[in-house]
Amino acid sequence: MMSKDINLPITRRPVFPDRCPICEKPGINDVIRLSGGRGILGWFAPRIAGRHIDVAIPAHTSCRRTFTLLRQLQAIVDIVAVFVIILTALMLLRLLAPGLTQPWRSIIALALGFGYMLLRGIWTALIRPPHVDITVYNTTITYEFRSRPYAAEFATLNPTNSP
Repeated sequence: MMSKDINLPITRRPVFPDRCPICEKPGINDVIRLSGGRGILGWFAPRIAGRHIDVAIPAHTSCRRTFTLLRQLQAIVDIVAVFVIILTALMLLRLLAPGLTQPWRSIIALALGFGYMLLRGIWTALIRPPHVDITVYNTTITYEFRSRPYAAEFATLNPTNSP
């Protein structure tokens, strides 16, 4: 399942459906704040680069809390997993391949860590995307929704988007 993406100009203030993008029920009473940055430096460190964009997406308070908590936990799990993979690989390579020089052990361990992140990215992009996310480019923002009906309604409310 891939997300449904809608692209709007960065200067356009989007109109969101009157329901939560997480549970898709009406009665929204809070917002999910998502951030992004323009350009390469803005992508890695949007607040430092000074090209920070905030978007407030209407949602239920309970859905916002769960969404935010799961997003933060997943980031922590990913960071810990990469470190564990790299350290475990370094120790196993030292034990199982003593003839391998240190630079090669490091390269292999780093490759395994990057491999995990690549698989995690593929999983997130293709199989289980987040309920809602944004990607900020220099002149546009792409709004990404897991729910196709919610995305279709968002696209209808924002007719200047590109197909």
